[in-house]
Amino acid sequence: MSIIKAIAICVAWVVAFVGYNGVKDLLQWLRKHKNRPRLVISIQNPTFTEATVEEQGTVRFYHLRVLNMGRTNAADCRVRVLAVWKEANQDNILGTGAVPLHWAHQPLDVDTRDVCHGEFVELDLVTQAAASPSLLSLFGTTEKTDGLRKVYEPGSYILKLRVTADNHVATDLRVRIEHPGAWDKPPKLTQLKQSVTGD
Repeated sequence: MSIIKAIAICVAWVVAFVGYNGVKDLLQWLRKHKNRPRLVISIQNPTFTEATVEEQGTVRFYHLRVLNMGRTNAADCRVRVLAVWKEANQDNILGTGAVPLHWAHQPLDVDTRDVCHGEFVELDLVTQAAASPSLLSLFGTTEKTDGLRKVYEPGSYILKLRVTADNHVATDLRVRIEHPGAWDKPPKLTQLKQSVTGD
């Protein structure tokens, strides 16, 4: 049996099973999923920028990049920190919540933005002040941390993040932060894994 004939038989069976309208709905679903945005997180070097902040002095903002590798724009994209724990003891979660992270170079109260297809935007993950380099702070858009610890001493931590958008399947990922606790030794960010959470 030729491949073309086999495909024709399969199509005939699908049409017979779900009907014409079912096939039409299936094709629309496939087209929608093919054309929707696909958001991924990346970590680029250098991973930080420096700025002078009133009452804090020099501050480093450590970034992640959110890339849209799909065919359409992602509307109202948001990235939240869901959990943090020390890598040496992953059974001991330091906190859980849903803290929205801050988009770089945006007003502090803005936690959503569109991400055009084929483009990336930077996201502030943590900050480090020259006046207290041993401490890292989550840079959320709100002071409320929902049970998540906001300030971290030297050590290795795992952060669980969730990326969402109005027209995008939610994606979870984990990022490792290795924090030596010194200004001349910046924290190292490493992406561990990324997974789709649902449709």
